[in-house]
Amino acid sequence: MALGLLFVGAFGYSLRMETMGCLTIALEDFETDVSRNPANITTLNENYLRLSLGMESADLVISDKWDDIVPNSEYQTTNTDYSYFSMPISVLGFYKMEALVIGLQFDMPKETYTYNWKSDWTRHGQELTNYENQTQNDEIVSSIINMNIVLGYQLGEIGVGVNFGQLKDEFTLTHSYTQLSSGGDTSEEREIGVTTDNAFYGFGATYPTGNMVVEFAYKMSTLTGEGDFKKVVNDGIAEDPTDRDAYPLFLAEITTDLIHLKVKYKYTKNIDISFGMDMTTTDLKADVETASLPKFSPVEGSLKDNNIMFGIGFHEDAFNFGLELNYNMFTVEGTGSDTIGKSMEVSADAKMIVLKAGAEYQATDKLALRVGALKYVPLSGSDEKKEFDPATVELVDAEKYTGDVLNTSNMIITSFGVEYQFNKQMTLEYGYIGGKYLYNQNAMNLVAELAPYGVDTGFRIYNAVTGLGTALFTPMSFTKHVFSVRYNF
Repeated sequence: MALGLLFVGAFGYSLRMETMGCLTIALEDFETDVSRNPANITTLNENYLRLSLGMESADLVISDKWDDIVPNSEYQTTNTDYSYFSMPISVLGFYKMEALVIGLQFDMPKETYTYNWKSDWTRHGQELTNYENQTQNDEIVSSIINMNIVLGYQLGEIGVGVNFGQLKDEFTLTHSYTQLSSGGDTSEEREIGVTTDNAFYGFGATYPTGNMVVEFAYKMSTLTGEGDFKKVVNDGIAEDPTDRDAYPLFLAEITTDLIHLKVKYKYTKNIDISFGMDMTTTDLKADVETASLPKFSPVEGSLKDNNIMFGIGFHEDAFNFGLELNYNMFTVEGTGSDTIGKSMEVSADAKMIVLKAGAEYQATDKLALRVGALKYVPLSGSDEKKEFDPATVELVDAEKYTGDVLNTSNMIITSFGVEYQFNKQMTLEYGYIGGKYLYNQNAMNLVAELAPYGVDTGFRIYNAVTGLGTALFTPMSFTKHVFSVRYNF
């Protein structure tokens, strides 16, 4: 589902730019330009096919230990481990017929998410009579099929383009939980199946005038999802997963709109200056369907991301260099409800700067070397949560959090790449990307908590996003290797 949302602004995959600090506007790059605006497909010089194969892994480990060290006080250890593994596969093809250009993308990535949590709690001097040990394990295995088509046409000096496609995702979430305590032992097992369908389309135009090129693009995505229980076991006893009152059907609709603007100005023969803006709005509506209540909407919300971009590109013989600055402004609003009425409101905002730098050197006619870096600089984050009495809609509790410069250490991505052209038809590329990147750990909590609970799932989904102000800036270690073969024809 998360990957499906990303495809609203994506077409193709540019290993070249990803190994150069993930630059998006500072330097010219065909596949990146088409991803940003389908009208840029009209700049195709050679017909080609590209096959990209990758391997990506990430992990986040959080450990917490505390001890009051006084008689009858508590001591506790808690360990949380998130991990992610993916085998991205992408096939791209571009073909030009005079003024008309056609592009095709097909992806079949497979992704695996895991979440493991363990907590040990005991009182000093009461280890045999007052203790608790809890473990929770979740795994999501996702299979994705994505098809995307782009068409471009040159109308005099103006280039126009459209793209449309569909992404389908089927994943299975398995969940297990055990609790061993002085008050009694419990356990549960769950398996939930989820299917999503994401239809998306976009259009764009480019217009060169003098030393400037102006771009406009609009993209829209509608994702629908459905999840139901396949297996339910409580304390070793199997239950009926089709009992909708106890184990409801989950429905969701997520719509995303993206407006993109860009102006590129050739300052000198060797220097280009670019300015861009992406305005993204995502709306979520989650429904729960039970046997006694056909449908109600426990969660509704929206996320807005306004990204202002400024880039400088420098070109000198065999050397290219790009420097880019992104200023992101995030806002989140949402409501949570039960069958009676509204029970919660949440709002959050965050600001962040992203610095990107990349360089490319054409060492020989056949060999190109690339290097890049990307640095996240969170500026601030805040969130506010209000709880209401659903029957009277009276405010019963309010919490507000404000933070500055959150978790900024070591949140940097480094990359390098190598390209070797065997002949006019065949080119091989390799890229490595790694380091610390921003990972919203609540995204894992959000999905993991869909399975084990019944009609109160809406509250749990809602609670999962209330910590956005801090979780948005949680760094996660990752590495990615990608191999690519390009064939010109």
